[in-house]
Amino acid sequence: MTSSQRPSTSAQRVFRGFTVLSETDRQAVIRLINDYQRQTLQQRESVRKSFENIPGVVLGPLGGGCECCGRG
Repeated sequence: MTSSQRPSTSAQRVFRGFTVLSETDRQAVIRLINDYQRQTLQQRESVRKSFENIPGVVLGPLGGGCECCGRG
C-alpha cells in the first residue's frame, strides 16, 4: 500500500476495532455493511440515524483508552 492509498486515521481506527472482534461479531459487521451498501440513500439515512442512539465509548474512572480503537 502506498502512502496515497493509506486509509484515513478514522478508517484505521475502525479497522483496528474490527480486528479485535470475535469471528461471530466480524461476520455480523460484514453483513451490516453489505446490507447498508445495497440500500437506497433514504434507507441509509434511516439506518444511520438508528445507530446514533447507540451509547458511545465509556472510558471509565481510570481514563483508559478504548480497547478497540486505542482512543482515549
